Amino acid sequence: MPFYLGARNAVLQTQTLKALETRVAALEEEKKTLGCQNEAYQTTLKQAQEAKEEAEKQLAEAVELQVDSYTREVTLQVQVTGLQGMVEAYDEVQKVLKSRCCEQADKLERMEGEMATQAKAMGLLQVDYD
Repeated sequence: MPFYLGARNAVLQTQTLKALETRVAALEEEKKTLGCQNEAYQTTLKQAQEAKEEAEKQLAEAVELQVDSYTREVTLQVQVTGLQGMVEAYDEVQKVLKSRCCEQADKLERMEGEMATQAKAMGLLQVDYD
């Protein structure tokens, strides 16, 4: 092979080698950049996962509070219903007692009338006796 072809091949090989080295350096730089981006994505993913877990925890707490609130509301409604029943029962007892009081008042009035009659009769008897 002639000298100039060998020199030319050596130059081409040197140029190709330098181009490959430049390409390798660029690829290594790109790999480093992608590694940094991957780390950033991993950090962001971790933060998003933590935020999701916190949101789920808060949601569970809110649901628990709502359930407690509904339970208390139902309990209060049951108590109110029971109290309303008791008030109705007391109203019935009060009506019965008022009725009995009226009956007793009528009886007392009749007895007072009878006592007045008896007192008059006794007064007449006393006058006759004297």
